[in-house]
Amino acid sequence: MPRQNPALAREAQRSRDGLGPIYRRLLARERDQQARYGHLHRPRYLLDALEAGEAVTVPIWRVPVSLRPPGCGETVVVDPSM
Repeated sequence: MPRQNPALAREAQRSRDGLGPIYRRLLARERDQQARYGHLHRPRYLLDALEAGEAVTVPIWRVPVSLRPPGCGETVVVDPSM
């Protein structure tokens, strides 16, 4: 089976739901954290912003190394297309 071009695969994935791989991963992680620790009244501001489709500023450690944009500092602004 031939391998897909990673750039084309990302673009196809983005076109399905409008969310890029970084944004989708952050959203899934926050939903998981809410499911695990929501009963502890964990703040939901990041989850609420992600579910609303807003751009968010997160520490760079929240973005997987393989998906980090080049030249980023300690924080990165992630919009839904990323």
